[in-house]
Amino acid sequence: MNKKYNRHDILMTGLYLIRRQGYHHTGVSDILKHAGIPKGSFYNFFRSKEDFTLQLMDLYGQSIESIMDQALEAEEGSPLKRLLTFYSLLIKAYAEEEARNGCLVMNLSTEAAGYNDRIAAVADEIFRSWMIRLADTVAEAQAAGEVRDDLDAEELAEFVHLSFYGSLARGKMLRDVAPQQHTLQLLLHFLRKP
Repeated sequence: MNKKYNRHDILMTGLYLIRRQGYHHTGVSDILKHAGIPKGSFYNFFRSKEDFTLQLMDLYGQSIESIMDQALEAEEGSPLKRLLTFYSLLIKAYAEEEARNGCLVMNLSTEAAGYNDRIAAVADEIFRSWMIRLADTVAEAQAAGEVRDDLDAEELAEFVHLSFYGSLARGKMLRDVAPQQHTLQLLLHFLRKP
């Protein structure tokens, strides 16, 4: 009986491998081997490694948006508390992975976006989508008097997110989420109204 191969399963295998060992150190053959699929099945779903990566970025972006929506659109908790909940969920997820993998979009941005315009464009699109959600919550927190209002909500959201994601690189060096926890505490101090 012929086995049917699932696009989502192939993407999830690639997500694990690329986040774990990087874009350049993960070949199509690695994905095929770990997914246990023949080469032809891969190319039934993806035109190339780049096409695979772009679809993977889309899937990953949606998964982070789902976490954002769960935390930021919750009915309970103040806007600032919901923002902290989102970052706490990310810290928990990274801790479960022993702080080894980081964010796929950030990883690809530093590894491939400098020379691959399509990966750069998709990474930017995903990042902007995340910023809209975060800026909306920051604006809510400003309106509630929880967060400083001397800076634009979009600028604050981007500063917070870039700072947090920068702490992921340090966390990968240490294989520890302490840098994310410390950065989140400093960001909270910075965000509070003077």
